[in-house]
Amino acid sequence: MSAPYLGVVVPAFNEEARIASSLARIVEYYGGQDYTWHVTVISDGSTDRTDEIVSELAASHPEVTLSGYRPNRGKGYAVKKGMLEVEGEILLFCDADLATPQEETSKLLEHIRAGAD
Repeated sequence: MSAPYLGVVVPAFNEEARIASSLARIVEYYGGQDYTWHVTVISDGSTDRTDEIVSELAASHPEVTLSGYRPNRGKGYAVKKGMLEVEGEILLFCDADLATPQEETSKLLEHIRAGAD
C-alpha cells in the first residue's frame, strides 16, 4: 500500500475526555477531502482510557491508528516519534484539543503547493 498524501500525528496524554470527539471531527473532515490521509494518535504514556478509546475508533476507521509508549516522555517526544513513524507526502500534527481546527488544513496545503516549506 502506498503512503497517503497527508499523514497526521496527534500527540495525546490522558485525553480520554476529548479524544473521541476530536477524532470524530478529524475523520469527518478528512473523509470529505479529495486526497488520501491517515491519522496516528501517539499515546504519550497515557494512564487513562485514551488508548482504549482510540483503539475502539480505529477498529471501524482504518485511516486511524494508535501508537505509543510508556512512561510519559512529553509532547515533544510524542511529536518526534510520530513524525518519524507516520507516512505521507505531507506530514502535520495537531493537538488533541484541536486548538488549530482541521478546516485550516486547506489553507496550509494551498501554501505548501505554492512552494512554502
